[in-house]
Amino acid sequence: MPIYEYECPDCNKQFEELVFDPDETPKCPACGGEKAVRLISQVNTRGDVSVEIPDFKKALGDKYGAGGPGGGCGSGGCGSGGFS
Repeated sequence: MPIYEYECPDCNKQFEELVFDPDETPKCPACGGEKAVRLISQVNTRGDVSVEIPDFKKALGDKYGAGGPGGGCGSGGCGSGGFS
């Protein structure tokens, strides 16, 4: 039974919830809204494990625009470090 992270579009509160059925959407604990959206969670790994990092810019593109959280590339700063 995993713990999922959610965000409520009604009050913008983020919360975690232990979910028995991953298709079930929990109510927001702050406002009681029933339209919470499951967020992409960061995975914690230990040891010598090779992990493929997903393209978060594509996954979050509609919510944050093409530049991800914080805005676009601006004056050529996209390729230096971080995700490209």
